[in-house]
Amino acid sequence: MKKIFLIFVTLLLASALFAKGGQEPAASAELPAESPLASGSFNEAPMLAARVASGDLPPVDERLPTNPRVGEVKFDAEWLVPKIGTYGGTLRLVGTNPEKANGGSSAAAWILNEYYLDGPYKFPIGAYMVPNVFEDFYVSTDYMTTTIVMREGLKFSNGEPFTTEDIRFWYEDIMNNPVLMAKLPNFLRAPESIVSSGSPTGTPAKLVLDGDYKFSFVFDIPYPKFISTMRWNCSLWGTNNYFKPDAFYKQFHVDYADPADLAARVEAEGFETGEWNRLFNLVNSRGSSVDGTDYDVPVLSPYVQTKNVPGARQYERNPYYWKIDAEGNQLPYIDYLRVSVVNDTDAAALKIIAGEVDIDDAAMGVSRNQELIAEYADEQNYSIVWDTISLSSPSEVVFNLTNPDPRWQKVARDIRFRYALSLAVNRQKVIDIVYDGKAGMPRTIPHLEYDVAKANDILDSLGLERDRAGWRMLDGERLVIPFEVSDKPTHLPTAEVVAGEWEAIGIKVDVKQYDSNYWIELAESNQLYILTNHFGYPEMPTMARHYLGALNNNNAGTWGLEWYKWWMSRTEPEPDGEYPPPEYFLMWEMEKLERESFDAEVKAAAWENERIWLTSQYYWLSMCDDVPGPIMASNDLGNVPSGGPNFWAVAGGEILYFK
Repeated sequence: MKKIFLIFVTLLLASALFAKGGQEPAASAELPAESPLASGSFNEAPMLAARVASGDLPPVDERLPTNPRVGEVKFDAEWLVPKIGTYGGTLRLVGTNPEKANGGSSAAAWILNEYYLDGPYKFPIGAYMVPNVFEDFYVSTDYMTTTIVMREGLKFSNGEPFTTEDIRFWYEDIMNNPVLMAKLPNFLRAPESIVSSGSPTGTPAKLVLDGDYKFSFVFDIPYPKFISTMRWNCSLWGTNNYFKPDAFYKQFHVDYADPADLAARVEAEGFETGEWNRLFNLVNSRGSSVDGTDYDVPVLSPYVQTKNVPGARQYERNPYYWKIDAEGNQLPYIDYLRVSVVNDTDAAALKIIAGEVDIDDAAMGVSRNQELIAEYADEQNYSIVWDTISLSSPSEVVFNLTNPDPRWQKVARDIRFRYALSLAVNRQKVIDIVYDGKAGMPRTIPHLEYDVAKANDILDSLGLERDRAGWRMLDGERLVIPFEVSDKPTHLPTAEVVAGEWEAIGIKVDVKQYDSNYWIELAESNQLYILTNHFGYPEMPTMARHYLGALNNNNAGTWGLEWYKWWMSRTEPEPDGEYPPPEYFLMWEMEKLERESFDAEVKAAAWENERIWLTSQYYWLSMCDDVPGPIMASNDLGNVPSGGPNFWAVAGGEILYFK
């Protein structure tokens, strides 16, 4: 502890000495005369050209922004040198969650998503962001103002322009409307001081508009990490699409809608009189799906959903999509997406081997399906691509230290108990059984020590004696630990292997699996004891809240959820959650330093300090790193990488085409 504190103090001093400011970018270089951007010569898909000819659409140069984004691939040339594609075809996908708008297809989610600002799939030291939906951005030298430049002429899928009025409506009338939002998201508030653990200022960002295509977020104290935090929070992913089309949403907002029309819509949905906010949130949750309603939300994604029925989802190209290829062809290349919705990954595997899927990773993520799918590759004309992601195990083993059960707290909050359970797990066994030997030993959180004898000695020293059947007891009663997991592919196999290792040292484990939606309810209500979850380690985090116990986008965390709730509400008269122990405060100091400094060396040192601390505390047990992800892809598809890091996050679905 003393060593960590001294390192932390050193880091604080370093942040003061080496903090660096941002600056406005230099003027853009002049485009070559022959480039499509310079000449304004753009091409479009035949299906859109036909609509232009019939008068249904304006010409392509009127649909594109003044400065379209030239699509690029964030792969090294060894993985993919993209080719100019051809238009047409239907990309066949498969999904495994009927409750989701996209049918639970990870491929569809990947293809439809865009970030307003883009960058590498992870943010290693010295990484950068680049414009994407937005045309440019810059940060003031004092880190108090972040300015965004929008693409002039960019339009939503219904042809309405995307301007600063959409930004203003979103920020003032949605995010700062207490009827719609109980609290402004933390990333839009001034950050806490990095020097003390006192109360945060919590001052909301001030939105400043500068014409139709430029706006700034202004904070009252430096906020150097705002731009990268905004990058992760603001995407086109579902309801996280933070910047809303004002012309569409105003018809559901009490401050703008015709009162009679709004009242009729509220009544039609079965809400009580005046519950316009419930209608608004319902429309927002439906996104762009067409499911028997007229709530077809305009989007900026490459595709627009046109069908949402049991067993199927259908999408067609967005005629106003704002990307082109290097020769001026408006993207995407493929006309349609069709998602077949099935109940589980086994059914998805059957679709694949029947030749009914063009690209997918979900079914391949289950070890038992990999051999079957590979067996039919030649017959059905597809290949298996292994992405070489540098991420953690999708199934880290997490102790929920804030579950209210006092018996559980007695053991779980004792670091010796957590250490003993870590010692008892053979990571190589997990890798061999769950990942077919294809993952690497954990290195980000390097829990490598395996010593069953030592684990038993520690448990004996804690007074956890055995009963006649050999099971450990706590206070005279058998200790039985619930180990509850979701239905994600690697969660149950991991739990079963780990439970077997623990039972070998006398710890009785009750493994249960639930569907993801119910499991999330258990996690959010703090009912879980031990769980598996995906932390997705980068070289250092850009948003590390799940490292601090938060339930991060239903993806990770819950080792200290009630402590996290207290921290986030501690300035209120009656904070939520549970008052955390002293070491939790230290964690926040380390995280804030990493978050608030723009100096690469300071950030790296802060993350290294945080990583060492997390490793030493065993809040969760790391199982492995460098998990490769198998993806099947039709041999008829072009611009499919031959491998590379984190395929889904890096590749651009809009550049796929049929050869």
